[in-house]
Amino acid sequence: MSLVSLKFIGFSILTAMVYFLVPKKYRWMVLLSSSILFYMETGKRALFHLGMASLFVFLAGIYIERSPVKTKKRKFVLIASVLLLAGWLAAVKTAGSKGWGGGFLFVPLGISYFSFSLISYLADVYWEKEEAVTNFLKFLTYVLFFPKILQGPITRHKDLAAQINEGGNLTYKNVCFGTQRMIYGYFKKMVIADRAALFTNTVFAQVSQYSGSVILVASFIGAFQLYCDFSGYMDIVLGFTQILGIRMDENFDHPFFSRGAAEFWRKWHITLGSWFRDYVYTPVAMSHSMKRLGRWSRKNINKRVGNSVIKLIALSAVWLLTGLWHGTGWNYILWGGYWGSLIIFSTIFEPEILKLNRNLHVHTNAASWHVFQRCRTFVIFSFGIMITQVSSLYEIKLVVYKIVKSFQIWNLFDGTLYSLGLNRVNFNIFLVSLFLVGMISLLQEQGSLRERIGGLNAPVRWGIYAIALSSVLFLGIYGVEYGSASFAYEHF
Repeated sequence: MSLVSLKFIGFSILTAMVYFLVPKKYRWMVLLSSSILFYMETGKRALFHLGMASLFVFLAGIYIERSPVKTKKRKFVLIASVLLLAGWLAAVKTAGSKGWGGGFLFVPLGISYFSFSLISYLADVYWEKEEAVTNFLKFLTYVLFFPKILQGPITRHKDLAAQINEGGNLTYKNVCFGTQRMIYGYFKKMVIADRAALFTNTVFAQVSQYSGSVILVASFIGAFQLYCDFSGYMDIVLGFTQILGIRMDENFDHPFFSRGAAEFWRKWHITLGSWFRDYVYTPVAMSHSMKRLGRWSRKNINKRVGNSVIKLIALSAVWLLTGLWHGTGWNYILWGGYWGSLIIFSTIFEPEILKLNRNLHVHTNAASWHVFQRCRTFVIFSFGIMITQVSSLYEIKLVVYKIVKSFQIWNLFDGTLYSLGLNRVNFNIFLVSLFLVGMISLLQEQGSLRERIGGLNAPVRWGIYAIALSSVLFLGIYGVEYGSASFAYEHF
């Protein structure tokens, strides 16, 4: 069921109505029923596979908790379960991208988010950060909770399950603020992201046909497209869960205001970054073998090398897996290496970078320097977009060649940009809408914009709501001619 459909809007309204009509102690049953109905849209076979995986993890969690601490069997069950989940994830994603399996190995929607939630639950039970669940249906409600199943956020069981089981409260503020956020999410998705997709799909489908300047513009537009698509989805689902009185983790914190690669990934897909930090980086960095390697390096080389080699190995593991999480092709491995190299370099050589800035008399506290850093980070992110948008390593080389050797800057001014999926009017609507989102983001950096709008007089407040809703209805890309594009992260 697409979130960009009247069917979903009706479904969400009906779910909320039934949810608040039943007593609080039974509301989790409403969410379980709604989640099953929601996921059945993708086919009963997918739901069966996810249900069996959930049952397996449910039983494994109980066994781990009831086994004596530090026993080999307990650790074996954890490792075996994680490997089975990771292997299943890798197998179905590879089969899906290669067309293998004759239909048996298919990719259920949201399988990456689903698998990561199960792995984190098992690890937390093993580390005794939480108790194993003994009610399978309540556990299944957490796993299948439909607002997060397709694109996250990647929630931790201990944070979300308690809210689901307790039941949310119906308040005017939650309904009002949640609805506002959903409208803003639809604006980002339907007015900006889907409009941008018409341009980027045209260019990246045949990069050999276009000049370097056009490809560069497509990569910049693609960066905004991905942000508005993914953050728009988050606004929709987080707005809906706020209506229910349930809080889920934020996944974005205005990443395009970041001044470096590491900061960017602390603000982009926040829950994925925190998941890799807690369940990959920290276990690798704190493992016995890494500690021994660090001690040996500090003793035989120097302290800095000892600390750096651990960061190097742990970050390399994180970014290799991050690349594979996003896709199975070589371009995704290259993408992971691209970001990993940038972050590893900036982390390990931070003292040298600071010294170089001092020697060059760079005023690092100046506003102009901060603007330069933000623009640089955006360009770095946009180049990463090019790596994943094309279909092969050959096309990556072709893109670089086009930008360096065949830039053709006049294509930016001769009307070429208005012939690539968007005419002049739609291109200008995209730019104006993007500017509006940028202004809203700046205001949000200064505090809650929804609180400020809520404090305005009723005619002004409701006038803003009416304009926002009208913008989605009249400027959104949908209908027979276009059809709203699926969300970018929906198939991960």
